[in-house]
Amino acid sequence: MYVGQSYAQHDYSEPIKCYVCSGTADNSSCADPIDLKINPPVKKVCSQGVCLKWTHYKLGVLVIERVCSADINFQLTLIDGVCRTERNNNGYLCMCGKHLCNSTSRVRLSPVVILFLLLCYSLISQRVLPWQR
Repeated sequence: MYVGQSYAQHDYSEPIKCYVCSGTADNSSCADPIDLKINPPVKKVCSQGVCLKWTHYKLGVLVIERVCSADINFQLTLIDGVCRTERNNNGYLCMCGKHLCNSTSRVRLSPVVILFLLLCYSLISQRVLPWQR
């Protein structure tokens, strides 16, 4: 895969750290969500560029790769926080320009937070709170 590097928005010359790993999407240390306690991936300094998370099919198997854009032959405009689908719908590439930002794409809320939010919604919708009377 050849995808060249161009710098439109920011030059991304400040070093950042990226997670670096590769593995199947269903059962590997690189799969989502990354378990930082049990089997954390390698952290590598990305001297120039952005962190990438590339989810794609390789020989019919869904694979996740996390790398620094400077370490691969990458030729897309680098934009922090942008994700793109490959033309052939074979994969999905996300770019980010902050330390260890290529960890996971899912936001995970604890059951306690979800319960608290539901309770707040219930109280607000029933106008039980003192300042709503």
